[in-house]
Amino acid sequence: MNKLAAVIAVIAGAILSGQCAIWGACLGGHDPNAGYPFPDFKGAVLFLIGVSVIPIVVAVFTTIVRRFLSARLLSFRIPIPVAVLLFGPLFSLAMGYSVQARDNRTKDHEEKYYAQQKEAYSRFAAQLTADPSIVFRERWFERKLEIQHGADVSARQMVFKDSFQPSHMAVAYTGEQLREISERAQENRLFVVCHPMCPPDLLEALWPLVFGGFFLLKNKDVRRRRNS
Repeated sequence: MNKLAAVIAVIAGAILSGQCAIWGACLGGHDPNAGYPFPDFKGAVLFLIGVSVIPIVVAVFTTIVRRFLSARLLSFRIPIPVAVLLFGPLFSLAMGYSVQARDNRTKDHEEKYYAQQKEAYSRFAAQLTADPSIVFRERWFERKLEIQHGADVSARQMVFKDSFQPSHMAVAYTGEQLREISERAQENRLFVVCHPMCPPDLLEALWPLVFGGFFLLKNKDVRRRRNS
Protein backbone atom coordinates (compact mmCIF):
# COMPACT_ATOMS: atom_id res chain seq x y z
CA MET A 1 0.00 0.00 0.00
CA ASN A 2 1.59 3.28 -1.10
CA LYS A 3 1.92 6.27 1.21
CA LEU A 4 -0.68 8.43 -0.54
CA ALA A 5 -3.32 5.74 -0.34
CA ALA A 6 -2.44 5.14 3.31
CA VAL A 7 -2.79 8.83 4.16
CA ILE A 8 -6.11 9.08 2.34
CA ALA A 9 -7.39 5.96 4.11
CA VAL A 10 -6.38 7.27 7.53
CA ILE A 11 -7.93 10.72 6.92
CA ALA A 12 -11.14 9.24 5.53
CA GLY A 13 -11.31 6.73 8.36
CA ALA A 14 -10.81 9.45 10.98
CA ILE A 15 -13.53 11.67 9.52
CA LEU A 16 -15.94 8.76 9.19
CA SER A 17 -15.14 7.73 12.76
CA GLY A 18 -16.00 11.18 14.04
CA GLN A 19 -19.29 11.25 12.14
CA CYS A 20 -20.18 7.70 13.18
CA ALA A 21 -19.68 8.64 16.83
CA ILE A 22 -22.45 11.22 16.40
CA TRP A 23 -24.64 8.77 14.49
CA GLY A 24 -24.19 6.20 17.24
CA ALA A 25 -25.34 8.70 19.86
CA CYS A 26 -28.34 9.60 17.70
CA LEU A 27 -29.24 5.92 17.40
CA GLY A 28 -29.25 5.83 21.20
CA GLY A 29 -31.64 8.76 21.42
CA HIS A 30 -29.41 11.84 21.29
CA ASP A 31 -31.06 14.89 19.73
CA PRO A 32 -28.40 17.14 18.14
CA ASN A 33 -30.91 20.01 17.93
CA ALA A 34 -32.11 19.82 21.54
CA GLY A 35 -29.98 22.77 22.64
CA TYR A 36 -30.89 25.08 19.74
CA PRO A 37 -29.75 27.85 19.22
CA PHE A 38 -26.68 26.61 21.08
CA PRO A 39 -24.38 24.17 19.27
CA ASP A 40 -24.38 20.46 19.95
CA PHE A 41 -21.49 20.34 22.44
CA LYS A 42 -21.94 16.65 23.13
CA GLY A 43 -21.86 15.87 19.43
CA ALA A 44 -18.74 18.00 19.01
CA VAL A 45 -16.94 16.13 21.81
CA LEU A 46 -17.95 12.77 20.36
CA PHE A 47 -16.76 13.87 16.92
CA LEU A 48 -13.38 14.94 18.28
CA ILE A 49 -12.98 11.65 20.14
CA GLY A 50 -13.94 9.74 17.02
CA VAL A 51 -11.47 11.69 14.90
CA SER A 52 -8.51 11.61 17.28
CA VAL A 53 -8.84 8.76 19.78
CA ILE A 54 -10.63 5.99 17.90
CA PRO A 55 -8.11 5.77 15.00
CA ILE A 56 -5.29 5.42 17.55
CA VAL A 57 -7.22 2.73 19.41
CA VAL A 58 -7.87 0.86 16.17
CA ALA A 59 -4.24 1.13 15.13
CA VAL A 60 -3.00 -0.17 18.49
CA PHE A 61 -5.59 -2.95 18.53
CA THR A 62 -4.70 -3.97 14.97
CA THR A 63 -0.98 -4.01 15.80
CA ILE A 64 -1.55 -6.22 18.83
CA VAL A 65 -3.75 -8.62 16.87
CA ARG A 66 -1.23 -8.83 14.05
CA ARG A 67 1.53 -9.75 16.47
CA PHE A 68 -0.47 -12.70 17.75
CA LEU A 69 -1.45 -14.02 14.34
CA SER A 70 -0.07 -17.39 13.41
CA ALA A 71 2.61 -17.66 10.77
CA ARG A 72 0.03 -19.14 8.37
CA LEU A 73 -2.02 -15.94 8.43
CA LEU A 74 0.79 -13.42 8.28
CA SER A 75 0.38 -13.04 4.52
CA PHE A 76 -3.22 -11.93 5.04
CA ARG A 77 -2.46 -9.18 7.57
CA ILE A 78 -4.65 -6.12 7.07
CA PRO A 79 -2.75 -2.81 6.78
CA ILE A 80 -3.30 -0.39 9.64
CA PRO A 81 -4.65 2.43 7.38
CA VAL A 82 -7.24 0.01 5.98
CA ALA A 83 -8.12 -1.11 9.50
CA VAL A 84 -8.66 2.54 10.50
CA LEU A 85 -10.89 3.06 7.47
CA LEU A 86 -12.95 -0.10 8.01
CA PHE A 87 -13.06 -0.59 11.77
CA GLY A 88 -12.73 2.98 13.02
CA PRO A 89 -16.30 3.93 12.07
CA LEU A 90 -17.63 0.73 13.66
CA PHE A 91 -15.75 1.40 16.91
CA SER A 92 -17.01 5.00 16.91
CA LEU A 93 -20.58 3.93 16.23
CA ALA A 94 -20.47 1.58 19.21
CA MET A 95 -18.77 4.22 21.36
CA GLY A 96 -21.35 6.89 20.58
CA TYR A 97 -24.23 4.51 21.25
CA SER A 98 -22.76 3.34 24.57
CA VAL A 99 -22.16 6.92 25.74
CA GLN A 100 -25.76 7.86 24.96
CA ALA A 101 -27.06 4.69 26.61
CA ARG A 102 -25.16 5.58 29.78
CA ASP A 103 -26.57 9.12 29.70
CA ASN A 104 -30.06 7.71 29.19
CA ARG A 105 -29.68 5.54 32.28
CA THR A 106 -28.48 8.54 34.30
CA LYS A 107 -31.38 10.66 33.06
CA ASP A 108 -33.91 7.95 33.84
CA HIS A 109 -32.44 7.56 37.33
CA GLU A 110 -32.64 11.33 37.95
CA GLU A 111 -36.22 11.53 36.67
CA LYS A 112 -37.21 8.61 38.89
CA TYR A 113 -35.47 10.23 41.86
CA TYR A 114 -37.20 13.59 41.39
CA ALA A 115 -40.56 11.90 40.88
CA GLN A 116 -40.08 10.03 44.17
CA GLN A 117 -38.92 13.24 45.83
CA LYS A 118 -42.00 15.12 44.61
CA GLU A 119 -44.35 12.42 45.85
CA ALA A 120 -42.54 12.24 49.20
CA TYR A 121 -42.62 16.03 49.53
CA SER A 122 -46.41 16.07 49.17
CA ARG A 123 -46.75 13.25 51.69
CA PHE A 124 -44.48 14.84 54.31
CA ALA A 125 -46.05 18.27 53.79
CA ALA A 126 -49.50 16.85 54.48
CA GLN A 127 -48.23 15.08 57.61
CA LEU A 128 -46.51 18.17 58.96
CA THR A 129 -49.44 20.46 58.23
CA ALA A 130 -51.79 18.11 60.07
CA ASP A 131 -49.45 17.50 63.03
CA PRO A 132 -46.47 19.84 63.53
CA SER A 133 -45.24 17.82 66.52
CA ILE A 134 -44.15 15.07 64.12
CA VAL A 135 -40.84 16.90 63.68
CA PHE A 136 -40.00 16.00 67.30
CA ARG A 137 -41.30 12.45 67.31
CA GLU A 138 -39.45 11.54 64.14
CA ARG A 139 -36.55 13.99 64.65
CA TRP A 140 -36.90 15.75 61.33
CA PHE A 141 -34.32 18.31 62.40
CA GLU A 142 -31.49 15.76 62.26
CA ARG A 143 -29.47 16.11 59.11
CA LYS A 144 -28.75 13.00 57.08
CA LEU A 145 -26.87 12.48 53.84
CA GLU A 146 -29.35 12.54 50.96
CA ILE A 147 -27.12 10.29 48.83
CA GLN A 148 -27.21 7.53 51.42
CA HIS A 149 -30.89 7.75 52.35
CA GLY A 150 -32.54 8.64 49.05
CA ALA A 151 -35.39 10.88 47.93
CA ASP A 152 -37.47 10.53 51.11
CA VAL A 153 -34.85 12.13 53.34
CA SER A 154 -34.19 14.86 50.80
CA ALA A 155 -37.92 15.63 50.54
CA ARG A 156 -38.35 15.64 54.31
CA GLN A 157 -35.50 18.11 54.75
CA MET A 158 -37.05 20.35 52.11
CA VAL A 159 -40.44 20.21 53.83
CA PHE A 160 -38.86 21.00 57.20
CA LYS A 161 -37.10 24.10 55.82
CA ASP A 162 -40.16 25.27 53.89
CA SER A 163 -42.40 24.85 56.94
CA PHE A 164 -41.07 28.10 58.45
CA GLN A 165 -41.92 30.19 55.39
CA PRO A 166 -45.59 31.14 54.96
CA SER A 167 -45.03 31.64 51.24
CA HIS A 168 -44.28 27.90 50.92
CA MET A 169 -46.33 26.13 53.59
CA ALA A 170 -48.82 26.96 56.33
CA VAL A 171 -47.60 25.01 59.36
CA ALA A 172 -49.15 26.10 62.65
CA TYR A 173 -46.12 25.80 64.91
CA THR A 174 -46.66 27.09 68.43
CA GLY A 175 -44.23 29.46 70.07
CA GLU A 176 -42.95 26.70 72.32
CA GLN A 177 -42.41 24.38 69.37
CA LEU A 178 -40.40 27.05 67.57
CA ARG A 179 -38.38 27.63 70.70
CA GLU A 180 -37.64 23.92 71.00
CA ILE A 181 -36.67 23.69 67.34
CA SER A 182 -34.22 26.57 67.76
CA GLU A 183 -32.62 24.73 70.67
CA ARG A 184 -32.51 21.23 69.19
CA ALA A 185 -31.69 22.20 65.60
CA GLN A 186 -29.30 25.11 65.97
CA GLU A 187 -28.19 24.97 62.34
CA ASN A 188 -31.81 25.79 61.41
CA ARG A 189 -32.35 28.57 63.92
CA LEU A 190 -32.40 31.24 61.25
CA PHE A 191 -35.40 29.57 59.61
CA VAL A 192 -37.36 29.94 62.85
CA VAL A 193 -37.15 33.73 62.56
CA CYS A 194 -39.17 33.60 59.32
CA HIS A 195 -42.17 31.99 61.00
CA PRO A 196 -44.96 34.47 61.94
CA MET A 197 -45.47 32.76 65.32
CA CYS A 198 -41.86 33.22 66.41
CA PRO A 199 -41.96 34.57 70.02
CA PRO A 200 -40.68 38.16 70.37
CA ASP A 201 -38.00 37.21 72.91
CA LEU A 202 -36.74 34.42 70.65
CA LEU A 203 -36.78 36.77 67.69
CA GLU A 204 -34.78 39.29 69.69
CA ALA A 205 -32.28 36.61 70.74
CA LEU A 206 -31.81 35.35 67.20
CA TRP A 207 -31.71 38.74 65.54
CA PRO A 208 -27.89 39.15 65.85
CA LEU A 209 -27.50 35.80 64.09
CA VAL A 210 -29.71 37.03 61.27
CA PHE A 211 -27.56 40.11 60.77
CA GLY A 212 -24.41 38.04 61.14
CA GLY A 213 -25.56 35.67 58.41
CA PHE A 214 -26.57 38.59 56.18
CA PHE A 215 -23.21 40.31 56.47
CA LEU A 216 -21.40 37.02 56.00
CA LEU A 217 -23.21 36.42 52.72
CA LYS A 218 -22.62 40.03 51.67
CA ASN A 219 -18.89 39.80 52.39
CA LYS A 220 -18.65 36.57 50.42
CA ASP A 221 -20.39 38.26 47.50
CA VAL A 222 -18.02 41.24 47.66
CA ARG A 223 -14.94 38.97 47.74
CA ARG A 224 -16.29 36.97 44.83
CA ARG A 225 -16.79 40.15 42.77
CA ARG A 226 -13.28 41.35 43.58
CA ASN A 227 -11.74 38.05 42.59
CA SER A 228 -13.64 38.01 39.33
